[in-house]
Amino acid sequence: MVNFIGRLINIRPTEWSRLLFLYLMYFVFIVGAVWSELTLEAAFLQRVGVDALSWFLVMKAMAAIVISSIYAAFADRINNKTLLVAFLLIASLVILIGLGLLETGFAIIA
Repeated sequence: MVNFIGRLINIRPTEWSRLLFLYLMYFVFIVGAVWSELTLEAAFLQRVGVDALSWFLVMKAMAAIVISSIYAAFADRINNKTLLVAFLLIASLVILIGLGLLETGFAIIA
C-alpha cells in the first residue's frame, strides 16, 4: 500500500520519514492554531462579555489584514529563517503584552 501511494504521489522510499515528520509538524500547527483560537475567544467572552464580541471580531479581522500586508511587504526581501525568527519574537512579545494587560486589569484592551 505504501509503495502504491508513493508511486501515486511521487514519493521515494527514502523520503517517507521526512514527509511524515512534515505532516506531523503541520498537524501540531493546526491543532495549536485551532486550540489557541478557541481559547482566545473563550477567554475574551469570560473576561469582557458578549457585548463587545462584535468589536473583538472586527479588530481580529483588521489585525489580520495589517499583519498580512506587513508580511507581504517583507516576504520576498528577507531570508526565510530571519523572517520566521522575527515573527516568532513579535508574536511572543504580543502575547506577553496581552498577558500583562490581562493581569493589570485592562482586559478590554487585551
